[in-house]
Amino acid sequence: KAKDKKRRVSSSGGFGDHFDFIEDGGSRYSNSQDDQKIEQDLNAEENDQSIHVISRKRPHFFDRIKDERTKRRLLLVMACLLLMLLSASLVVGVRRPRKSKVDTPPTKPKENDEEVNRNSPPPRPVPPPPPNGDASNGDDFVTDPDVPLLTEEDLKSLLGDSIIKKATLSDPDTAESKAFNWILADSISASLATDSSYGPAKVTQRYTIVTLFHSTSSEDGWLENDGWMTPTHECSWHGIRCGADDSVEDSDGMMDLDGELKDRVTYIDLSENGLGGTLPEEMGAGLEYLGQLRLYDNSIGGKIPKSLFQLSNLHTLYLDKNKFTGNISGIGSLLNLQNLDLSNNQLTGTIENAIGNAEGLTDLRLSNNQLTGEFPIEIVELQSLGTLLLDNNQIEGTLPSAMFSMPYLVVLRLHRNEFFGTIPDRYESNILEEIHLDDNAFSGPIPTTFGSPELRELYLGGNLLTGQIPQDLGHLENIEILRLDSNKIKGTIPDSIGSLLKTREIHFEYNELEGDIPDVISNLVGLQHLHLDHNKLNGDFPNWIDSLPFLEHVHLNDNMLKGEIPEDLKFSDTLGEFTLERNEVTGIIPQSVCDLSLILLSVDCSEPAPRVECSCCTCFR
Repeated sequence: KAKDKKRRVSSSGGFGDHFDFIEDGGSRYSNSQDDQKIEQDLNAEENDQSIHVISRKRPHFFDRIKDERTKRRLLLVMACLLLMLLSASLVVGVRRPRKSKVDTPPTKPKENDEEVNRNSPPPRPVPPPPPNGDASNGDDFVTDPDVPLLTEEDLKSLLGDSIIKKATLSDPDTAESKAFNWILADSISASLATDSSYGPAKVTQRYTIVTLFHSTSSEDGWLENDGWMTPTHECSWHGIRCGADDSVEDSDGMMDLDGELKDRVTYIDLSENGLGGTLPEEMGAGLEYLGQLRLYDNSIGGKIPKSLFQLSNLHTLYLDKNKFTGNISGIGSLLNLQNLDLSNNQLTGTIENAIGNAEGLTDLRLSNNQLTGEFPIEIVELQSLGTLLLDNNQIEGTLPSAMFSMPYLVVLRLHRNEFFGTIPDRYESNILEEIHLDDNAFSGPIPTTFGSPELRELYLGGNLLTGQIPQDLGHLENIEILRLDSNKIKGTIPDSIGSLLKTREIHFEYNELEGDIPDVISNLVGLQHLHLDHNKLNGDFPNWIDSLPFLEHVHLNDNMLKGEIPEDLKFSDTLGEFTLERNEVTGIIPQSVCDLSLILLSVDCSEPAPRVECSCCTCFR
C-alpha cells in the first residue's frame, strides 16, 4: 500500500536548485540523493506486518532537508510571503472605501462623552474682596527699631498651647518649625507683639500665614509669591487682603477700618498658583476673621483641617480641583457659610445631616468625589440654596418629596450616583432651570408635573423609567435639552413635542418607542441633535429631516423605519453625523450628502443586496 501511495513530483526552485519531493501519506521527503534510502525504508515497512503506515511517526518536513542552505532559503521565502500578505491586508484596510459590519443586538452604550457634551455648571458666586483691603494696607506699617526680637519663650507664650501643641517644632523640616524660626528673626513680629490688646492675635495670624507658605510650597514653588516672606506686613503679600468684610461682625456690629480689622486678614486668594503639600491645622486658630478662602485649582492634598470648619466668619470656601482626601464633617458648624465648592477632589465618607444647620448656603458643590451614604434629607431645609451639585459620587437613597419645592433652587445636578425609587411628582418651583438626574436607578413613570416655565435642561437618561412620554412635556416652553435616553419608555412620541420651539437637543434613544416620527419636529428650527436610534419606530423616513437648518447629529438607526430616501435630500453644512442603518429604508444617498464629508454616515449598503446605495457610507447589513 505504501508503494501504491508513493508518487514523485519534480519542481524547479527559484534559486536554481532541483528538488524531488516524495509524498507518502501526507509526509514529504526531499533531496533526490536520498531516494534510494527512502525506497529501502518503504520496502522494509511493507514486510513488517506489525507496523501500519498510518501510525508510523513521520519526520518533520524540515528535518528531511539535509542541506542547511536550502533550509535557510526556504525560510526566507516563507518570511517574504508572510510579510507580503500582512502588507496587503494593511493596504486593503486603509484604502477600503466602505466598512461592513454584521448585525449585533443593540446594547446600551457607555456614555463616555457625556460629560463633554453636558453644559458646564453655572458660574459660581464671586463675592468681592474687602473694598479697601488691597495690598497697600500693610505698606505703611512702621517697625520700632528699639524693639528686640522675640525669644522662643516669648513666642511660645504669644502663640499659646492651642497652637504650639499642634506644631512639630522639634523637627526643623516641618512647616511649623520653619515658620517658628522665621518669626523669631522677624522684626515685624516683634513690633506686633508690643500691642497690649491684640499683640498675641496679630503674631498668631502672621505665624499662621507663614506656616501656610511652608506647608504648601511645592518643588517648583508658587507661581506668584510677591511680598511673601519679606519684612513687610502680611496684608501686602500676594493674594491676601485685610479690612472689613460685609460678613464679618463682632458683638458691637460691623468693624470699620479704623478698628481691629485694619490689619487682620479677611481674604485669601491663592487659586491657580501652583500650591502643593497640605493645609496646616493652624488655619482655623490664627485666622478667626477670615471671610473668604480661595485655594482652588492647585495640587494640595491631605485632609481638610477641622479647624477650617471653626471659622465662624467664613462665608466663601473654594477648595475645588485639588487632591484633598478624607471626610468633610463640620460643614454644619459654619453658620455664615454661603458658598462651598469642594468638587473635583478625592473626598470620601458621607454628607452629614448637620449640613442643614448651614442655613445661609446658597451654592453647594461637591461633585466628582467619592462620597457615599444616603442623601441627607436636611438639604431641602436649606431654603436659600440656589445651586446643588452632587454629581459623580456614590450617593444613594431616594429623593425627598420636597426636592422640587425649594423656593430658590435653580440648578440641581445629581447625575451619576446611585439614587433609586420614583422621581418626586410634587413640583412647586417656578424658577428651576436645570434638573440632571441621569445615570442613576430611578424607576416608575416620568412625572407629569415638570412645569417650571424656566426649565431649560431635563436629563433623565440612563435610569429604569417606564411608561410613556407625558403629553404635558410640551408645556416646557423654554426647554433646550431633553434627555430621556436609555430607559424602558414605551408608546409613541407625543405631538406636543412640536411646541418645544427652543429645543436644541432631543435624546430618546435606547427605549421602546413605536409609531411614526412626528412631522411636528420640523417646527423645531433650532434643533441640533436628534437621537431616536435603538427603538421600534416603524413609520416612514422623515422626508422633512433636511429642512432643519442647524442639524449636527441625526441618529435614526436600529428602528423599523420604511419608505424611500428622497432623491433631493440635502442637509445643511452643519451636519456631522447621520446614521440610518438597520432599518427598512431604501433609496440612494445623494452625492450632495457625500460632499459634506461627515464624521459618521452609515446606512444599509452592504453587498450582496444593499437596501441603500451609497458611495461614501459606512455600510451595514
